[in-house]
Amino acid sequence: MQVFISHASTESDIQLARALAAALRRADFSPWLDEERLPPGKRLEADLRAAMDTSASAVFLISGSWIESKWCQWELEQFGLRAPAPVLIALLRQPRDELARLLGPDLSALTHLDWRDDIKAPEECFWRLCCGLNGQAPGPQSEWAACGGAWWRGSTPASAAPPAQPALRESRMRGPYTAISTTCNRAKQWGLIVTHAALERHEVLALMGPRGFGHRQLLTRIAQGLTDPPRVVKEVSWADRRPDTLPDLLELLLHALTDYASPSGSIAAGVADQLKALLTSRNVVLLHPPIRGGFDRPALLEYYTSVLPQIVGTAPVTHHLKCVHPVEWLPASAGERVGATINEVLGTFTAPSPGSVETAAKGFVERMKTGAKPQMPVTILPVLDVVPPDELTEFAERLDLTDAQRARLLEQVRAVARTPDEIFEAIDDYYPEVRGIDQP
Repeated sequence: MQVFISHASTESDIQLARALAAALRRADFSPWLDEERLPPGKRLEADLRAAMDTSASAVFLISGSWIESKWCQWELEQFGLRAPAPVLIALLRQPRDELARLLGPDLSALTHLDWRDDIKAPEECFWRLCCGLNGQAPGPQSEWAACGGAWWRGSTPASAAPPAQPALRESRMRGPYTAISTTCNRAKQWGLIVTHAALERHEVLALMGPRGFGHRQLLTRIAQGLTDPPRVVKEVSWADRRPDTLPDLLELLLHALTDYASPSGSIAAGVADQLKALLTSRNVVLLHPPIRGGFDRPALLEYYTSVLPQIVGTAPVTHHLKCVHPVEWLPASAGERVGATINEVLGTFTAPSPGSVETAAKGFVERMKTGAKPQMPVTILPVLDVVPPDELTEFAERLDLTDAQRARLLEQVRAVARTPDEIFEAIDDYYPEVRGIDQP
């Protein structure tokens, strides 16, 4: 998980930001700190915006200087525009009563932790910060120092890693809440993913379906659900540029594995070294962004049928690599027309015509499979489909809601949602609101 660190330019805040970045890195987070990541002479705003777009969470070091900084205020505003909202945590660098009159409503709504220069137990506060980022309860106070101490002091504890939890979304009504839609539908695909994750072999899992049919939802569930040790999940991101060549693709993979792109030397060698090092101690899952078009690009085929198999084929088989790659196409269905409802979507999908984007997408995946090496086969998961009304109802029945709350949630979702993506988003948007119905 990438964590954006927002801080003022005072010496004490800079020192804390550096210490936090180092400790977060030891705790298996991916901290984003400006002095480490911003190349001299590049456009500041564009680089900051790209960093915030790829950060799942942010930590704000709130001081009087931070509040007076236009850049810091702008960073908070940009995170406030994100949907779904990321996890945002404020570390108060001064007593709360001193900051109270300066804190606007946006800052007051954030989760706060006191972290002043004279803090007596930083390891306890750091453990609470890690738990907040992961959305988990910190446990007994007597254990906080032991859980967070090794990370904070500079070594890695043997068994204190906070388990990954469902990502938090920000509700304007009730504050952070769990994004529950990750468990809606997709039982067929999820069951196969769990089964294949346990297989003692390297593997590529191809996840196909029309655009808007929940690829991201399933990737999020993988990141949250496949956390049984020893396993690490890494996300390969190309939000700002699509890799059209193999060197570009390997550079982005290296960045995902190390948080830094190698400025010199062989990128391919760097990728091989990093993957082999990880695989000596844990299983590795690589999540890739959806492929949307350009199915004739040779770089991705070479990536999966040559480069990665060669790396894992020469590494000691202690642990295993799983690559998950969604492949999307624009649906040519009448159910995707503007104004169609969830019920109208059902039954409207037809077989792909020769030469269609769907045919090209499936052909690309078949070429991946036929060209795969024995040491890293390709498995094609069932195509993502619509969310049938009965499965949506069954999901709602599993929620901790009253009958009135459940009925209202289903009514709201069915009124606005057409595609699976819209269904999942509507569930997370309306869930905190319906929980207020019939409550004292």
